[in-house]
Amino acid sequence: MIAEDSGMLRQMLVDLLTRHGFDVTGQASTKDDIVAQVDRDPPDAVLLDIRLPPG
Repeated sequence: MIAEDSGMLRQMLVDLLTRHGFDVTGQASTKDDIVAQVDRDPPDAVLLDIRLPPG
């Protein structure tokens, strides 16, 4: 999963990872959204922006 508030950077990361054989199972632009996705379907790893809105 990828959590990044910049849509362009998030999409670039998704494209890069999928080209190299990784499955990106979720994307989020807010803290609340990524927490909900991780709770619903825990991934093997999360690439996380440490300054996600809100807060």
